[in-house]
Amino acid sequence: MGIACYFQKNIGYILVVVMTFFFVACSSSSSLPQDASFDKAVFVSLTGNGNFEIFVLTGTNGEAAQLTDNPAMDWFPALSPDGTQIAFVSDRVGDDEIYVMDIDGTTQLNLTNNPGRYSGTTWSPDGTQIAFVSYHNGNYDIYIMNSDGSDLTNVTNSPANEYQVSWSPDGSQFAFYADGDNTKHTEIYTMNIDGTNVTRLTNNNAEETEPNWSPDGTKIAFTSKRDGNKEIYVMNVDGTDQVNLSNHKADDFNPVWSPDGKHIFFGSGRSSWSGIINSERYPSYLMNVDGSEQTRLPYHSWFEDICCLPINPSN
Repeated sequence: MGIACYFQKNIGYILVVVMTFFFVACSSSSSLPQDASFDKAVFVSLTGNGNFEIFVLTGTNGEAAQLTDNPAMDWFPALSPDGTQIAFVSDRVGDDEIYVMDIDGTTQLNLTNNPGRYSGTTWSPDGTQIAFVSYHNGNYDIYIMNSDGSDLTNVTNSPANEYQVSWSPDGSQFAFYADGDNTKHTEIYTMNIDGTNVTRLTNNNAEETEPNWSPDGTKIAFTSKRDGNKEIYVMNVDGTDQVNLSNHKADDFNPVWSPDGKHIFFGSGRSSWSGIINSERYPSYLMNVDGSEQTRLPYHSWFEDICCLPINPSN
């Protein structure tokens, strides 16, 4: 069994199967810092039947339970703020649709009923709405709908391609990246959830991707190639004070905040056991929010040689 890990490249979501370690699968003898722990996390695994299925892990050192089991691909899971539901993308009807299910895998419902390309599901902080990226009418746009699938709205509706929505903790804004403004690469933006007040935060001749809002709403972590390789950066929500946190020759990507905002999980192309960069393995790492104490997370025997990048920690 292998794990499917998410990262974005250029214009579009790419799902890549890599060999690494998923941070929620730490052994009991080598746990996460107490303030970086969580109650639940969801992830995607390539199972023995050759399909991507969704799993949930309860507790930092708990056991993983498989939630979906069908011939289709189930991926892009997002855990609701109250931990009771999971939104996800599935092509079980022949094309992508967005579904929601209970945390135990029951009551799987199709919310969109509109075949297309879907990805990047994320819940509003109050759990009443779901935002996502969809490809319709020739480009990727950001959409929003109620958590029961009603009131579907194209928020961006622009000729540019927008990707990976991160909802601000106060529920008023989105962070995302896009290929607009006549650039040949993607940049990080914010906007109100109704599509107004679009603000460009980065301005570099390089790919800027994977924005992730901090739990306290004051910072945005993101991935940048401005230094020639992918690095984890953090900035204020107005785009000021952009700082390279990872600062390593290998690619570092997909930053995810710990629930208390004191740590950042990320995937990396660095290979600590051999001391060289290895493009075929992507261990997960943990660091303090100032970039210090970058630590590769330990293997668990059950997850040896399989893994996933950190997805959707929730406390």
